Amino acid sequence: MRLRWTRLIFSLLICHFVPAKGAPASQEWRLRYAELNTKDPESCLLEPERGLCYAAFTLYYFDAAAGTCEEFLYGGCGGNANRFGSLEEC
Repeated sequence: MRLRWTRLIFSLLICHFVPAKGAPASQEWRLRYAELNTKDPESCLLEPERGLCYAAFTLYYFDAAAGTCEEFLYGGCGGNANRFGSLEEC
């Protein structure tokens, strides 16, 4: 019985926090993220980190070795500050 509850709770959390690709919630998340995000210049030297969650947001990171911004998939939580909501922001 406990395993069933665990699966149910896990399923509900995934459905709540991982919007379908292209869903309006995805765009809303990007806009909110861009408003709240502030950067320390040294954070751009970090390698991109997907984070601990299982969403799949396409974000951008600054590749210090190449001197360009590149796409990566962000899981939605955790990670580091080398992530941007758009190529222009990067």
